[in-house]
Amino acid sequence: MRAVSVNGVLATIISLAAADPHGACGCQINTDGALDDDTADTCTRFGGKTSFLTTSRKVRFSGKYCLHGKIDGNSWYNCCRQFLPDGDGACPW
Repeated sequence: MRAVSVNGVLATIISLAAADPHGACGCQINTDGALDDDTADTCTRFGGKTSFLTTSRKVRFSGKYCLHGKIDGNSWYNCCRQFLPDGDGACPW
């Protein structure tokens, strides 16, 4: 039983360590919704710069995104939810 617990913890640590940081993220008004201007406030907390991105192969939703080399997707999502209780995060890369 103890080996199963240790393996579970190790798997979690490895998956977190292997997670790629995002370089661009935006706050959406809801899942699959438009991007919201609260992206700017969220971006300030992450120390990034905002830029308007148009729809492309990688960008599904056009709008204002935060550009930063190391954005953790879960942290970004949680920060967006502080401004938009029904919000979501979009991170194309």
